[in-house]
Amino acid sequence: MTNAYLLESLAWCLPMALLIYAVLKWASGQEKLKQEVNPKTGEIGPPHLCRGGWNEGEIRGCYLGYATTGIPVEPVNTYSNLAYLAAGWVVYRLAASWTALVFCVAMAFLCFGSALYHGMKTRWSARWDHGGMYAVMAGLAFYVLAAGDAYETEIVLAGSLFSGILLAWLLDGYLLARMALLLALITVGVMTRGDAALGWTSLAYFAGALAVWLVDKYTGILGRFGHGLWHVLTAVALAYIFLAV
Repeated sequence: MTNAYLLESLAWCLPMALLIYAVLKWASGQEKLKQEVNPKTGEIGPPHLCRGGWNEGEIRGCYLGYATTGIPVEPVNTYSNLAYLAAGWVVYRLAASWTALVFCVAMAFLCFGSALYHGMKTRWSARWDHGGMYAVMAGLAFYVLAAGDAYETEIVLAGSLFSGILLAWLLDGYLLARMALLLALITVGVMTRGDAALGWTSLAYFAGALAVWLVDKYTGILGRFGHGLWHVLTAVALAYIFLAV
């Protein structure tokens, strides 16, 4: 059964990949989208394509600009985000609930937003990436709190939607600290109210993802595939968190 769901998820990944390609192709022809305002000087100029410090960008010469890297700036990091959509779809099919559908849509948003960021590497595309992360993580936090309630789906939908918009676009702040806090709260909720075994499995995948994230950021051992592996491992970890609730 799970294998069939995986095949279905791959079928959904194809149109998403085409959408990502089409949007990035269009954006590559929009000069305004390839410029940004320096918050320190107020001047308009090209984006810092090496932001994030991912090894794939370094390999592709991100310090030389779009003329060298093209768009997407980081192809593997861009399309590996399809793992989020795939994981979201499998969860939806396994759980077969409206709340799982909300989670699947949030994961699709994260897939698109993160792909947009790694494709363009601008501040505006980073907001889409952040919005997707907040939508997924905050949605899971609200799910832990509201699981079993008569309005469970509505609560998760509202929490996911408003958190994604509020925290990414209106109250932008220190992303890693917020993600760590949300993950800690979700983990406590899962361990005390959900399936602890699945919770530990999720944490194991997150630990592996963090190790890959650090290795990719500070060494060249993983080549251009390190951050893409982070996307895959965190997608699996997020799926296990939802199922653990």
